[in-house]
Amino acid sequence: MNLTASIVSPTLTDSQLAALRALVYYNIFNYPLTADELGFKSDLSLDQLVEKGWIYRTESYYSLTGEFKQVVRRNKGNQMAKAVMEKAIRRARFIFQFPFVRGVYISGSLSKGFLAEDGDVDFFVVTAPKRLWLSRSILILFKKVFLFNSHKFFCLNYFIDSEHLEIEEKNIFTATELTTLLAICDQQNHEKFAKANEWTKEFFPTTKMKAPLYQSEPDSIVKRVLEFVFSGFIGAWLDKRFMKLTVNHWKRKFADFEPKDFDVALKSRSYVSKHHPNNFQSKVLKAYQKGLEKFKTQHGIDLNDI
Repeated sequence: MNLTASIVSPTLTDSQLAALRALVYYNIFNYPLTADELGFKSDLSLDQLVEKGWIYRTESYYSLTGEFKQVVRRNKGNQMAKAVMEKAIRRARFIFQFPFVRGVYISGSLSKGFLAEDGDVDFFVVTAPKRLWLSRSILILFKKVFLFNSHKFFCLNYFIDSEHLEIEEKNIFTATELTTLLAICDQQNHEKFAKANEWTKEFFPTTKMKAPLYQSEPDSIVKRVLEFVFSGFIGAWLDKRFMKLTVNHWKRKFADFEPKDFDVALKSRSYVSKHHPNNFQSKVLKAYQKGLEKFKTQHGIDLNDI
């Protein structure tokens, strides 16, 4: 019996289907969502799903479980995020002053307005072309020497350059991360960045990337001088050298990774550097598929086929 055809097609809008997928996804993190976060200006369409028994509403939040402890956890994490946001923005503006940095975004859980007690503040960085690895290495060196390798407010785990703004892995994990990025500083790349990743609308049709807080952040004298010094042959050589050294170090450190997993978790090209040694993306996508299968078993709706 084709339950998908008999139940889904006549009754659900594209927005409702996207909301169901989002709730399955965020259920992995025990994180309920508001109507606004799900792309709805009113609760009416979501309450229709509640009436069907497919989702639950607890206070102003929607989830697959209706557990009040999720709301308590979320509210606590939201308050912690508000408490550190100002410092995180200052740190992003500081990162922007490093050589060849062209854009700084807050990513991870803080970009979604949540921070756990032991959570780090993650940053997504856009660099100048052919200087990504030089820029990254300078930032990492600063963290190790002056911050004693602290990750709390200086977790730099994703770099791309301004000529390669499209994220190559297109799935609900990367779509979620992109559409929730908080743009802090940008040097005329944000609109191109958003346009290059319009594929995210396949997962979140009503969500747009947020505009930067500081579009015209001025470069410091130190940044301008260092970029001038490393603009020629020396900078190009160092960039290639730092990439080679870093990738070789990662291959030794994470020798137990399968090549496919290494390429996802520690993706390393001249134009991109990802450092996710826990391979979080793969774990989340596997959990998401299990969540979809569970939803299909419970309600007879295959969200994969819609």
